[in-house]
Amino acid sequence: MVFAFKCSGCWITGIDYRSSYLAQDSRRQIVSLALTLAFFISGHGYAGYRKTLGRGLGLGITSEKPYLEVIDLVLPHIKDMVNEMCDDAEHQMKQLPQEQIGSWSRAVTCCNGCWLIRGHFSQNSTFVIKNYITGALLYYGHLSM
Repeated sequence: MVFAFKCSGCWITGIDYRSSYLAQDSRRQIVSLALTLAFFISGHGYAGYRKTLGRGLGLGITSEKPYLEVIDLVLPHIKDMVNEMCDDAEHQMKQLPQEQIGSWSRAVTCCNGCWLIRGHFSQNSTFVIKNYITGALLYYGHLSM
């Protein structure tokens, strides 16, 4: 929605108000993009997004394909941030004296992994390796048969 406020007699020629601007180099509105991204980051898939906003609040929502396109759009940025976290944790461990427990040469780690479909055969697995002492993420991965 676009409103144009105009005044006769003052030096201001007008003020354009847009309820939602388009994202840079995109046809998506910023509000829609932000809501989709917020649901994705908080762990909701398209079904949770549709149920909460569409059915629960009665708001207009994007369809499944644009929702998944937002995930494709942000995936490289999220991977960069997670890789940076892993590199920082590794660097901090390497700064410790080698004889100290928790250093890179005497690391204390824990790991966790899961198959993505509980109770059924799944060909996808996700896992993480963390520094047990600080809780910092050291490595993550996704395996697919």
